[in-house]
Amino acid sequence: MKKIKLMIIAPYCASDKGGDSLGVFRWIQMLRDKMEIWYFSTEQTNNPDIAHRFFYQNCADSPLSKIKKAWTYYKTDYSKPNFLEKPDIIQIHNPHFWALGCHFPGVPKILWEHDVNWNFLKHDMTHGPTLKKIPFKKLWRPWLLWRATQYEKKALKQAAHIFAISETDKKEFTKKLPALENKVTVIPNSLDPSHYPATDALGDTVLFMGPLSYSANRDAVEIICQELAPRLPQFPFKILGGGTYEKPHPKNVEFLGFLPDILPILSQARVFIVPIRYGSGTRFKIVEALAMQRAVVSTPKGAEGLEITHRTNIWIEKDWEPFAKAIERLWNHPEEGQRLGKAGRQFVEERHNLKKHADLVFQIYQNALQGEA
Repeated sequence: MKKIKLMIIAPYCASDKGGDSLGVFRWIQMLRDKMEIWYFSTEQTNNPDIAHRFFYQNCADSPLSKIKKAWTYYKTDYSKPNFLEKPDIIQIHNPHFWALGCHFPGVPKILWEHDVNWNFLKHDMTHGPTLKKIPFKKLWRPWLLWRATQYEKKALKQAAHIFAISETDKKEFTKKLPALENKVTVIPNSLDPSHYPATDALGDTVLFMGPLSYSANRDAVEIICQELAPRLPQFPFKILGGGTYEKPHPKNVEFLGFLPDILPILSQARVFIVPIRYGSGTRFKIVEALAMQRAVVSTPKGAEGLEITHRTNIWIEKDWEPFAKAIERLWNHPEEGQRLGKAGRQFVEERHNLKKHADLVFQIYQNALQGEA
């Protein structure tokens, strides 16, 4: 039987970068035995061989494109891809690349939403780098956010189907667009648990993980340096992820930079922390830490979208004083951390196991080809 040709359009696909990049890698892993996977990359990538076919096109902004984005936020002037063949179906990684898919008329398109972008942008346009170089940004921000939201809504309406990564995100989409109710399927961030060896060994660090290029992660690092590490000077905090942090930081905070293999560092964490204050989607970093049987302390926002339970398989605190006390408690009572870790591992095996989602995803592709998605 001829395999369906699925083209995934996404900027990165790498097993060693985490976040969305790792999500793309795992998704291709999940489907490559069932389908013929074409990976269309808009950036140089580390793992082109994971797909059956690989295409790369430089989609960097021209000066004119940058001016246009000041009016639309999203890039809308992608040049036509330099190959002629058409896939059977296209999956597009968030609205940033929706206009690129428009070069393939007649091909069903699935929108893969890793965030509710209009929620993320509300904070990023204020505190992140999005409007950093634009003059009069306070006046510009509401209008540009409105334009970005309208564009995302348009992409959602045009998509044959939508993959969201949490029920929380699905509710947000259908709240603004009730007609999407039957077009959105939740496929949570997932992994192959066999690639993450669980261990009962006690670690000796408090670990945060995430690239500093992402504004929500950078904000979390500021919380660690200003609120958590000063309250716990006896504990070694480590930050794993690419990017630089140029502000002063406490002596008990160490920046490890980017490491290609995160598993040894994860196994050394006695407590894994997620002091995230904004963003949407779900934190793949939490799924990975739970898979490694680590005790996790998170904010409610950090754990948003995951069907986990406070003090059953994770510890959740909103304010920084009790957050720091939770770290101290799990450090000083390792048996409690091990209990959380084992329950977390079981949660991942049951809810975030790649193999358990493959059949549903494949059925949605088949329905989209038949116009039933």
